[in-house]
Parts: sequence; C-alpha cells; structure tokens
Amino acid sequence: NQAGNAQNNLNKDNAEDPSAGKQSAEDKQQQQADSKKIEELEERDGEVRNHERAHAQRGGQYAGSPNYEFESGPDGQRYAVGGEVSIDISEESTPEETLRKMQQVRAAALAPTEPSPQDLQVASEASQKASEARAQIAAQNNEDTRASFLQAFSDEEQNIQLGPELEDIVEGTGV
Repeated sequence: NQAGNAQNNLNKDNAEDPSAGKQSAEDKQQQQADSKKIEELEERDGEVRNHERAHAQRGGQYAGSPNYEFESGPDGQRYAVGGEVSIDISEESTPEETLRKMQQVRAAALAPTEPSPQDLQVASEASQKASEARAQIAAQNNEDTRASFLQAFSDEEQNIQLGPELEDIVEGTGV
C-alpha cells in the first residue's frame, strides 16, 4: 500500500503546497532582471564605444586607439562600461604647429555628444596652450615688423643725401 500512496503523492495536485509556483516565479523574476541588466549593459556599451570613437576620429594622428573597461553580463558576454583614448597634448617645435595641433586636440576632446569632466579638462589645457602659441606668434610678428621697420629706416637713412656740414658753409662764405 505504500507504493500506492507514493504513486498518489506523485499524481497529487500540489496547489495547496506553500511553495507551489514559487520556483517558477523566482525564475521568471531572475530572467526579467537579467534581461533588464543586459539591456542596460548594451546601451552603456554603445554609449562608451561611440564616445571613445568620436575622440579617436577627431584626434587623428594625435589620438591613440580606444581602450575599454569591460563588465560581464548575465549572458556571459562582455560589455564596455568605460574607456579612454590617449591624446598627445605636447607642444610642437613651432608656435604655428602647436596652435594647429591644440585646435585639433581641443576638437577631439569635445567631439563626444556629452564630454566627460576629463574631456573638458583636456580641452581647457589645449585652449591654454593654443593661447600661449598665439601670443608667441603675435610677439614674433611684432618683432619681425619692428625689425623690418628698422631695416627699412636704416636703408632710407643711407639713401638720404645730406647737405654740406655747417663748417663747410661757414668756410665757404669767408666768415
């Protein structure tokens, strides 16, 4: 008869059991949470990759390749959740070259739709170096203009024919 009771227990509706349906509800909640987490990771991955790609493209020769920080999702996939692109912000050999470079570096730092605080700091530093380069160019242009003026003045002075000296005039009059 024990075998019959065991068979009855297997066929018995367990709706009255307090744990009835609990496991499948927990599984469903976990699946929903995992699905939501994956959506969030996919969205963040796209944002991060677009952000870093914008830096790299605008930075051209002064920007490195993007480096990413990854997080594994519930599905086992890796998603980019952070990243960086190194940008060369060193000065060049001439103020003109430095100015061109800093304009490109600033554009690269501000290329993403939403620049980060670090992006804004790099843009500010590039702007400062560009201003210094402009000042150097202006000073150099002023010096070049001054030197040209002095040279022209000197050349003109040599071309002026001076009249006789006062002594020559006095001697010539017999006074």
